[in-house]
Amino acid sequence: NLSTNMLRGGIYGAICTIALSSVLVSSLKALDLLSPDSMQTLQWLLLALVPPAFSLGVFLVWRRRSALALAIDRLRGEFETLRVTQEAARVTQEAASARARHHHHQHPTPATTPPRNKSAP
Repeated sequence: NLSTNMLRGGIYGAICTIALSSVLVSSLKALDLLSPDSMQTLQWLLLALVPPAFSLGVFLVWRRRSALALAIDRLRGEFETLRVTQEAARVTQEAASARARHHHHQHPTPATTPPRNKSAP
């Protein structure tokens, strides 16, 4: 179901953002590069990225599904064209065979006798 997959994509996007944010915050805390106030601001900023990440995940799933639908439609059209072409070739071949059989029955080749040897008595 498209809705379920889009929800899944959104959740995946949000979870990835939260995981990367956690790694970033933990690394910065371990390195002691930011003051507590700056760290708090960074955490709020990273938290604010979760809804856009969710939306991005939904959009990416929708876009991928649309691309797949277009590819399937294109392949379906190519398959139908190939099927019609093969059917036309088969009908044309059958018609040619029928004409050849009909022509053969209408105009049989005359039986030829070998020429006589004029020097024989």
